[in-house]
Amino acid sequence: MTRALLLVILFLLLNARAHVGSPDVFYDGMVGPYPARITIRVPSVVPGRAEISVHVQTSDPVEVSFLPLYSWTAVSNAPPPDVGRLLVGETNLYAGELWLMSFGAYSVEVRIKGNKGDGKAQIPVTSVAIRQLPLPAVLGKVLLLLGVILVTGG
Repeated sequence: MTRALLLVILFLLLNARAHVGSPDVFYDGMVGPYPARITIRVPSVVPGRAEISVHVQTSDPVEVSFLPLYSWTAVSNAPPPDVGRLLVGETNLYAGELWLMSFGAYSVEVRIKGNKGDGKAQIPVTSVAIRQLPLPAVLGKVLLLLGVILVTGG
């Protein structure tokens, strides 16, 4: 009996899947009265642009917008929301990009407006650099020359 139970548990563990190690954020739930699937692909460098896609699961026409809220900034100082654009050839699939300018905790507020009313959902996102872009050789030489001029002038 215990061997059979152990084999069943092992079989279930082999089928288990998760987004372990993925920095992307996924949300599947209600945004007000609208069921939606939201994917946020965070940038690998900071500052960088996060790519957002929202699939609203309704046949009604809606307006979608995105607002980045930084944890150390007051909500009253947040930028205006970016409007999501409807992707051509898709039904109720909206996309947009947001700049994440600083390291730390963000909250992306997704707003949906339509005939059924307005709804919003705040999705937590962590902005952290997971890679480093190389410095172009020309820029490195220019900075070195400017540094030499600065030291010599001092």
